[in-house]
This record gives sequence, C-alpha cells and structure tokens, in this order.
Amino acid sequence: MRLNKLPMEALEELDSASKASKNVKERNRIQVIRLLTKGFSHLQVSEITQLKQPTITDLVTRYNKSGINALKLKPVPKNNHKLTDSQKDEIKDILKDKDNTPELLGLGKGLRFWSVPLLKLLIRNKFGMVYKSDRSYHKLLEYCGFSFHKPQKVNKNIDPKKVNEFVINGKKRLDGTYRRITLSW
Repeated sequence: MRLNKLPMEALEELDSASKASKNVKERNRIQVIRLLTKGFSHLQVSEITQLKQPTITDLVTRYNKSGINALKLKPVPKNNHKLTDSQKDEIKDILKDKDNTPELLGLGKGLRFWSVPLLKLLIRNKFGMVYKSDRSYHKLLEYCGFSFHKPQKVNKNIDPKKVNEFVINGKKRLDGTYRRITLSW
C-alpha cells in the first residue's frame, strides 16, 4: 500500500496520534508520514523535517509493517534499583553523623572518610541494591552535602619525630630560641 492512498481512518489515526503525543520526536515521525500522504516527495519531506532520506525511508517501511505503533518511541530502560527519597535521607543521616565512620559501621579497619567504593558497600549492605554507574554514587554524595577533594601530597621522607618536635616546640628563631606556633583547622 502506498502512503498517498491511505484510507481516511488511517489519516484520522495519524492526526489524533500527533495531537495526543507529547514527544516532539514522535510528532516529527508522524509528520513525515502525513507529509508523504499529502504528495510531498522524500526530498521535500527531508528538507521540511531536517531528517535524512534513509531515515524517512525507514519510517515508511516501519509504518507499512506495523502501523502507528512503529512510529512511537520505545521506553528507555532505566535503573530499576533507584533509592527512594526516604532511603536517600536515611543514607544522608548516616553520612552526616560524625560518629558513623566507615570503620564504626563495619566496612573496614582504619577507614575514616567516605568514598564511592565505601558508599557502594554501605548501600549494598543496607538496601541490597547496586547502581550501574559510579556517577550515581557521586550524585548521592552531592545530595548528602559532600564535595570532592583531592588528597594533599605528603612527602614520605619526612621524619615524624621532627614534625612532632616542630609542633611541640614551634619555629626556631635566628637567635636560637623557639617561637610557639598554634595550629588551627
């Protein structure tokens, strides 16, 4: 069946689907078929809709095979394991509480700061789910009020005894006496 010979019911179905659709891409697909039924050439439809001719040919083929449903967009798969707002708030409360370090929550020894792998482990243990992308964990940390900081470089050749002595005694003056320093964070 050629598109310029569509029955009246099919044309009405295209018009009602175009009005009902909230998606611009879907409406453009329907418009391609409508323009072709009005006698426009593939080249003219390509110029009007800014779609390439192979795309138009593909839409016609799909429409001829499956009708109006072939022009509708398929749902995009989403991450079905999203945390609910209450679960996010629960994670936020856990992370904001200064007494809840990763070590105290049993996620590993000597761990004081939260990271993506630790957050991933916490969510898996608490809610039994895992996000597909680390970006989801970054977003969750942002939601909880955390920001990313690169660690400071530390010279591994520094003698800890001398650092401690400097902190205790202060800075040595030219005359050989020490000036007390105070450190504050």
